[in-house]
Amino acid sequence: MFKIEIFFKGTMSEVNPILCTDNIVVSGEIELPFVIESDNNQSIIIIGKANSYDSDWVDINTALKRLLRNEAQETDFYGDFICLKLFRNNVNIYTDPFGQFPVYYAINSNGSISLSDGAMCKSLLQAGQSIDIDFLLNYIINGEYLQGRTAITGLNILSPGFKYSFSLGGLLTREYIIDRIFSKAEASSPFNILKKSVVQKVACYEKLTLELSGGVESSSIAAILACHKKEKEVRFLTYYDKCSLSSNELKYAKKVSDHFNIKLDVIELSTRSPFTPFTEDIPFHILPGSYSCLYHQQHYIADLYDKHTLFINGHGGDSIYLAPSPPALFMEVLFSAGVKSQSKLFMVYRYSIIHQFLTK
Repeated sequence: MFKIEIFFKGTMSEVNPILCTDNIVVSGEIELPFVIESDNNQSIIIIGKANSYDSDWVDINTALKRLLRNEAQETDFYGDFICLKLFRNNVNIYTDPFGQFPVYYAINSNGSISLSDGAMCKSLLQAGQSIDIDFLLNYIINGEYLQGRTAITGLNILSPGFKYSFSLGGLLTREYIIDRIFSKAEASSPFNILKKSVVQKVACYEKLTLELSGGVESSSIAAILACHKKEKEVRFLTYYDKCSLSSNELKYAKKVSDHFNIKLDVIELSTRSPFTPFTEDIPFHILPGSYSCLYHQQHYIADLYDKHTLFINGHGGDSIYLAPSPPALFMEVLFSAGVKSQSKLFMVYRYSIIHQFLTK
């Protein structure tokens, strides 16, 4: 478990200082293995455990020294870890694309940044925070969505597979880095393990269909299947929901299919029934209509299936990209802080129900 707070401009924290530089202070508590080292230009913190594509395991001290000497990049490592590079006016954060390591963050009123894992994210909440009903309503009615938002005001998530940068003043930018990961991952675990498993399964089939989400795992499987497109019929499938985040997935799925020059079949969910944009009545993150995905997946298989076709479900990457907040956190916020406008809460349910009937 860990929770840290990053202060710019040397604003000191009274609680557990971990790192102090001329312009940045990091404080908090870290119960996981971690290492810190600095030179004249930057400081690096690695929390958790890392593996190297050059070998099955690497000591995080070695990883940090290689990063500090510019002998490696963050994308050379994988595992359950988070890497922070702290410069004078910005902090770069890299979350592992292959690990189950969701990291939550909040930007505080004093301009500092708080980071934590799932076990500690409750402590990021401030008094008075509650469910952001307006955000949910905007999503339901207008389809508005902000990547990384949760349904709790002020609490956000760093999606694995992206490189984030926080600058002085609280500006957040991010970079999609899956393309950079492919070249390194092809040589060793976990990509190689996945490749061996997939190759064994596809050997006796003539047709291969992958449900492509645009996430790390399904994109990795896509790279493996692309190697067989000359001798087998390969096609990709993804779902599109104009009212939800799956529209964002479609953008990434198209990038992957274009990269490998393989046909992508797109199913638009909201024009079909049964459909709901929720996986729960009020989700922590606005997820694709997973139940509808499963429903139409079965119909898609039934329409295309024959004994020569292998259907691979690659949609599970959502669990990594959009790891939801712990249910206990949601319930505690709901009942302790409360929802000020009960009528707005009812509207969320009402629009969800109406939407299901209108699309049948």
